[in-house]
Amino acid sequence: MATSAHTDTYGENTLMTFTTKTISALAITGITLSALVGCASQSTAAACLSLGADLAPLQAELAETTAASTSDTDKLADMMSKVAKSYSEAAGKVSNEEVRAAANGLTTAMEDLAQVYRDADGEFMNIDSEKIGTVTEGMTEDLTALSDLCGADFMQ
Repeated sequence: MATSAHTDTYGENTLMTFTTKTISALAITGITLSALVGCASQSTAAACLSLGADLAPLQAELAETTAASTSDTDKLADMMSKVAKSYSEAAGKVSNEEVRAAANGLTTAMEDLAQVYRDADGEFMNIDSEKIGTVTEGMTEDLTALSDLCGADFMQ
């Protein structure tokens, strides 16, 4: 297995923990959005409910595949691409510009994360720590933007 100068900062356990937390956050996002009723305005509330309803079926699948996918970066890339596609399709059905933009931002971040995993050729030790740091920072910002629109408690 190839090693990298970045291994000390972003070792396999750290990346697997981040990945598990990210997938959990995405699952919680979908579940909470599907149950959400109290957003700032009706149009935002309707958009959040629509997004959540479209993402709800993805939650069971994520729960089933998370454990198997964390052993190999290629599997993680495939899973993140699938989640990104689901978010993109759900966002395409939302007419509220703010919610759609937040969901699309998250979609882009997930696609970027999938590419970082793909570039690692199946090995956690090959992940570019600078790229994953940038991508995960952006993903956190996108999750926060969606949370701000659709309810501050959805990440808990």
